[in-house]
Amino acid sequence: MPGLVIVQHKRGGPTGGSTSLSVTLDSATTAGNGLIVTAGATAGTGGVTGITLGGSADNWHSDLHVRNTGGVVPVDADIWSDPSCAGGQTAVLLSYPTTGSHAACDVWEVSGLAASLPADKSSSNTGTGTSFDSLATATTSQAAEFWAGVLIDISGSSGNPVLTGPSSPWVNQAAVNIGSLGSYIAGEQITTSTGTADYSGTIDRSSSWAAAVVTYKAVAVAGATLLVACFP
Repeated sequence: MPGLVIVQHKRGGPTGGSTSLSVTLDSATTAGNGLIVTAGATAGTGGVTGITLGGSADNWHSDLHVRNTGGVVPVDADIWSDPSCAGGQTAVLLSYPTTGSHAACDVWEVSGLAASLPADKSSSNTGTGTSFDSLATATTSQAAEFWAGVLIDISGSSGNPVLTGPSSPWVNQAAVNIGSLGSYIAGEQITTSTGTADYSGTIDRSSSWAAAVVTYKAVAVAGATLLVACFP
């Protein structure tokens, strides 16, 4: 029986000064799969306020939001999920509270995720410096899970920070600049054993940052029944 599989991935943004961030998936969604979104924003008054799929609220849920107000402007990191999503859709739209939000996001369509309440463990952290760390989650409940991590930061006045994400088995998407002072990176991994998820890495200059990580359970697989024939 197939396990967790990344069906597709798409980056959204970066965009600047908008109340929304749109992503057009390369292929239409398959009904029953799960969508996972990581997002980072700078210069706004809050993180993601809502997400739609094909114009519908679908089953979207905010699994983690973290904010750091200690920099030149606030930064917000978010992780959302849409378990058992609608099929035949390509339009994902993130909403933000103000036109000041400069944002980027990543969207994964994953088959094999639990159809209801897939979020398992989560952790978040904020700080200032040349390294970032979401801090480790509690030990995951299942061996097979999809882990998603995200980092958003902003420097004081020295341009866009250069980011290095965590090492393998994390798979990091390319870091991008947001506005003139911010940067964003996100990554994922599919696990085969239980563990503690931690999204951490380095920044090439001192920056204010917010990091988050959420783990998602695979659909439960019914145990097989073994029939044993006994002969005299």
